[in-house]
Amino acid sequence: TCKADANLFPFPPKSAVQDEDWYIRGSVNIASLGPYNWGYSGDYTATPPVGFWPSYLSAIESYFISEYNVNFTRSFSLSSDEVLTAVYNGTADASEPYFLMNDHFGALSRTRQFEPSCVVLGSDSTFFTKKSNSNNAVLSDGAYAGIVIGGVVLIASVIFLGLLIFKETRGEPLFMKLSDVDDDIKHSNYKNKQANSSDIEIIAVSEGAPTTII
Repeated sequence: TCKADANLFPFPPKSAVQDEDWYIRGSVNIASLGPYNWGYSGDYTATPPVGFWPSYLSAIESYFISEYNVNFTRSFSLSSDEVLTAVYNGTADASEPYFLMNDHFGALSRTRQFEPSCVVLGSDSTFFTKKSNSNNAVLSDGAYAGIVIGGVVLIASVIFLGLLIFKETRGEPLFMKLSDVDDDIKHSNYKNKQANSSDIEIIAVSEGAPTTII
C-alpha cells in the first residue's frame, strides 16, 4: 500500500491532464454498486449518499475540485461485474473505493486488467502454520486440572495452619495431648463405676436387703 503522506503523491499539473476525457468533460464518472443501503458503511439510497464510503469519496472529490475544478458523478450498476465492465469499456473513469483486489474479472485477476489505487482500507494478512511442540509445549486438560487442585489444596493448608497457630496462642488447641486423652478416659471410667455401684445399692435396698452399705 502507499504511505499516508500526500506530499509523496502530488497532483499532476493541469497541462498534464488537459487531454483526459474526464478533464474535458468536467466530471469524473464513478461506477458504483446499487443504489443499496449498507447502513453506516454507506446508504446510497439517500440523496446525496451518506456513510463511510460516500464520505471517503467526497473527500477525494474535494481535491479534484480544488486542483482541476472537476467534480464526481456516480453511475449505478446492480453487480460488481457490471461496475468493472463500465470501467473496462471506458464508460466510467473509476470505481468506488470499496472494491477488493483479490478477486477476478472474467478469466483474469483484477490487478491484471485494471490500474489499482493505493489500499484505502484493510488489515494485514498472514499465513498460519502449526507451532513446534518442542519450543511451545501445550498443557493438557489433566495438567490444568492438577494445577488447579494443587492450588486449592495449598490455600486450604495455609488457612488451616494459620487457624492452628491462632488457637495454640490462645490456649485453645485444636488437638489434645495423648496423655490428656488417657486421663479423661480414666476419669470417665471411674465415674461410670461409681454410677453402677450406686445403682446396685439402690436396688438392694428396694428388695429388702440389709441397708448397711460398705
